[in-house]
Amino acid sequence: MAVFVFITETNSIAAEYFSQIIKKKTNHRFEIVYSVEDALRLQPDFFMLTAYDQAEEYFLAKGWIEKIKKFTPMAKIILGGPAFKSRPVAFFWNLKADYALKGEADFTFPLLIDEITKEKPDFKQITEIPGVMFLDNGPLFINQEYPSLTRNQLEALDFSHYCMYEGDMVSMLTERGCPYGCTFCSRIFGKRIRFLSIDRIIEILKEISKKPHIQRVMFANDNMIYSLRRAHKLFGRIIEEKLNRRFNFLINGRIDNFLLKDEKYLPHGINLELVDLLQNAGVTKISFGTESFNDAEIKRLKPEALYRGVDAMRLTRVLGKVGITVVHFLLEPSPDAMPEEAIESTCRRLVVMDSYPDYIETSASFANPSRIFLVRGSDLYSRGVAKDFDVKDINGNQGCINEVEKNEKEFVNESGKDFYLPFLTPVNRFGTTSDPYMNLLLLEEELKDLQGKEKRSQEEDVRIKMLVKQIKICRKYVNRINSVVKNINEKTIARFKEMLAGIGGVGKFLQEFSKLNGESKRDQIDGITQKFEEASRLGPINAFEADTLQIFYMYILDAVKELLANSGKEKQTIKKYKKITHNVMINKMMLLRRETPLNIYMNYLKKSLPTDRPSINILKKYAKNN
Repeated sequence: MAVFVFITETNSIAAEYFSQIIKKKTNHRFEIVYSVEDALRLQPDFFMLTAYDQAEEYFLAKGWIEKIKKFTPMAKIILGGPAFKSRPVAFFWNLKADYALKGEADFTFPLLIDEITKEKPDFKQITEIPGVMFLDNGPLFINQEYPSLTRNQLEALDFSHYCMYEGDMVSMLTERGCPYGCTFCSRIFGKRIRFLSIDRIIEILKEISKKPHIQRVMFANDNMIYSLRRAHKLFGRIIEEKLNRRFNFLINGRIDNFLLKDEKYLPHGINLELVDLLQNAGVTKISFGTESFNDAEIKRLKPEALYRGVDAMRLTRVLGKVGITVVHFLLEPSPDAMPEEAIESTCRRLVVMDSYPDYIETSASFANPSRIFLVRGSDLYSRGVAKDFDVKDINGNQGCINEVEKNEKEFVNESGKDFYLPFLTPVNRFGTTSDPYMNLLLLEEELKDLQGKEKRSQEEDVRIKMLVKQIKICRKYVNRINSVVKNINEKTIARFKEMLAGIGGVGKFLQEFSKLNGESKRDQIDGITQKFEEASRLGPINAFEADTLQIFYMYILDAVKELLANSGKEKQTIKKYKKITHNVMINKMMLLRRETPLNIYMNYLKKSLPTDRPSINILKKYAKNN
């Protein structure tokens, strides 16, 4: 009997699926764990991971595998996931895989397991498995991947293949493929949509309803409402079968699908009939890949999009009013974003955050829009290869996109070859960033330079007129942004004061802590550590509260560590902390935020910008200080 361990930081539908396959069809043992330490304790024969073409996930997986190779060198590594759709060769070599599967592995995974668990695996048989990758006596063997599963094949799979259980929630994947052409996405499941029938979905929901602890169902599909007709049928059946009384539903959607298609009016009308249907069907949360609140940016990132930034704002209010929480996923400015466009998007985003705090989840991606990575196979990647814009990796090195292509096309048969694996980001053509103050400075400097010219072309005169108008608007946007950021800082300071008062101050806390016996001290430290971890799990819902709590508990833990490190000098340490005023402590805590992704909310202007005259000197002073 072989032992398989799937390592994942978060719950995974793939892990649940592989677990069911092995447990139902073999006598092998399969465990899902959430840390490499737990995995190593099980001494498995096979370690399994999902690889993503994203820097953070890659370095995490690489660290895990280095530990695995160090402590269990005879164990085998099996990989799969989106990374093997975009850069299979680079990820296979650099993650030291023994086997990998490209493409949809519903049918190929059992074939691989059958062979590699034999006493003497037949490598000729392994080469016939679609999508398999492995080292064939030196060279890397890559087989053509299995064709995308058809609708009938998906329908025939056991319902457990679609489900992932997490506490009181189950995630379901009821379709694959996406018909849209977002320029930053490589569409790992292809363009053609393949979906389960409504009868099959209802059947699965009824099966899940037999588990009394499951209260929420998340449809993990990219877009649950790509077809209004199908959405009305599905959610109508959910109401008809009274499943809306059994579950709350969480879905992903596309803003376009909620609009009445009337181009004459902005904002577009909202399809209130669809909103009522979803509310009645028990939908309590909808996540949108909004990407930006600026119209031009929306079109660049999602060419087929019909919605505008104001539509996204209005839909937030409409859904929130009926009790449906909205999640907006957003991206940093694209390589073509103008400074004024980024300023408008930031302003609208913060207005939504400030105006509808009870209607949205202030996730990390909403509070701090995600960086755009160039994924091989996406339109933006192709433009990077064509040198439409400059490309750099996360270390700031330029020209690395050529390395990506070279790695995939030239190194297939270089056994043991380790090579640089760059993660690429586009360089904005205008110097636009996520910082609204710096973006306004770019505009102000451009206007000053143009106005200072003795001779100007007709185009430059037109540009000056446009800049004068844009800058006046952008100053108002920046003032609104500044007000919201200042308010966020004031609320954070108030929260720190509240928590410090709750423990009577750090000095008093340390004094009480010092009186405890050894076991009680350990329990106290464990309790603070647990609160820190609970705060981190709050991040996807409220990034600001999560960040504030983590900083506070980190400060307390550091103070406890200092107390314990100065054994015999406890009184001096306690006295030191008692002397530090709450305001000084809070300032230190606020500085800790500069080390977090929310550091962008630390910098703001002390007073509003004048809207009727140049603000270039004020902005330059800001730039110098930050």
